[in-house]
Amino acid sequence: MKSKTVSCLIQLADESPDKIALTSENDELTYKELLSKVYGLSDWLQQSNIKTIGVYLDNSFEWVIIDLACLFADITHIALPHFFSGQQLKHVIDTAKPDIIITDQRERFTELHVSFSSFNKILGLDVLNLATSNKDFASPKHNSKITFTSGTTGNPKGVCLEQGLIDQVTLSLKERLDNLPIRLHLCILPLSTLLENIAGLYVPLMKGCCVYVSPVHELGFNGSSDFDSQLFVSKLKEINPDSLILLPELLSMLVNFTELTKSLPFKPVFIPVGGSKTSPSLIGLAKKQGWPVYEGYGLSENGSVVSINTPYMNRLGSVGKPLPHLKVEIIGDEICIFGDHNSDYLNEVGITDDCLRTGDLGHLDDDGYLYVTGRKKNLIITSYGRNISPEWIESELVLSPSIAQCLVYGDAKPFCSAIIIPRTAMVKHSEINNAINELNKTLPDYAEIKSWFFADEPFKVSNGLLTANGRPKRLDIAFRYQNEIKDIYETKFVSGVSS
Repeated sequence: MKSKTVSCLIQLADESPDKIALTSENDELTYKELLSKVYGLSDWLQQSNIKTIGVYLDNSFEWVIIDLACLFADITHIALPHFFSGQQLKHVIDTAKPDIIITDQRERFTELHVSFSSFNKILGLDVLNLATSNKDFASPKHNSKITFTSGTTGNPKGVCLEQGLIDQVTLSLKERLDNLPIRLHLCILPLSTLLENIAGLYVPLMKGCCVYVSPVHELGFNGSSDFDSQLFVSKLKEINPDSLILLPELLSMLVNFTELTKSLPFKPVFIPVGGSKTSPSLIGLAKKQGWPVYEGYGLSENGSVVSINTPYMNRLGSVGKPLPHLKVEIIGDEICIFGDHNSDYLNEVGITDDCLRTGDLGHLDDDGYLYVTGRKKNLIITSYGRNISPEWIESELVLSPSIAQCLVYGDAKPFCSAIIIPRTAMVKHSEINNAINELNKTLPDYAEIKSWFFADEPFKVSNGLLTANGRPKRLDIAFRYQNEIKDIYETKFVSGVSS
């Protein structure tokens, strides 16, 4: 199937050959130049009889060219995220068995004892021919992409995406955003994440926009979850984008460090926020500061976006209206998605009907706006039989300038407790107490935080306590702090929260 993204790229290269498609601090490519490079790589891949490619690169022009060449040549692209641990990366390679890996870090795969029979060069990058590739690999459907979700526990799971699904999501998003005057999109998230790949690359290119692509460390990311907010804001001032995609933690940073952002000489047009639960209060604060923030919702299994708010269709507290190619229903409080294309999981039995049960709790209002209230499997049921969504409380806690991250615990317990990561090392115990006491005034008594303690380090992807899209790995965190949690509930001691 010919990708509609590639078809649109061909049309733009013909109609506006000199229009800038990709830009960075030191380079740029026109639509004509980009298409020429895509053609060249596509021919080489087809002549080499490549069926499946693993790509281990930071955000770059080369990443984009390889990805688009895969679309053009109908080759399966397996994005290998930099934020995966060595064990996760090795699992992905052993499971998916790509024919080749294209990378600028060959030594990384030598360290992981990945066997490759030979290597050569393309686009100035190493091409590793894997000895363990599986050219006879068959799937019930042709996979345009296989994206691995880090999940909350265990090894990453491969989600197999058909080109038809990717086209549906891309075209629906383009239609939803067509009236927005976006000229330049800044890629903040790694392109190996499906959300940035589709919403931050394909959609802007189909709209004829320019996409700013550079290694993520140049924008403030230091490792998987550490972030240099001053560098980030400095780059925003320099690049002056019209749109960018943020995770809730990045939005919280912008809102809480107003002295860094009050002198911004520009106003973006559209900043979608997603990846995990975002407090309506945080969205409201961001809007008061002038940030055009709009919450969305999606899953890898549905091509990364299910619903989105926009300036023309927005309801605070919701995650927007579902995209037009989907139908969303609530079955037993669970969000269920119906569509023409549903994804398979690599080496697992696929979805056997047209309904994807998301595991997310929520509801639709009378106007069709979708609300997400928490995860079905994360639901806390206290020993008094009260149901509590921890994401609700956590999203409010991190609004405090003193709290960077937190996790609420209390399943089968008489009350809720919290694990707290302060925003800086200078935060005092009393500041956390005050923040929790203020929040408790707004909560029903069964949901109040009665006890808390400081974690010994932030939740990060690198220490196995955070997923790639910013969700806490609850079971892993609870296991790590099992002794502290046990002490709270055995002694029934309230650790400093005043009555």
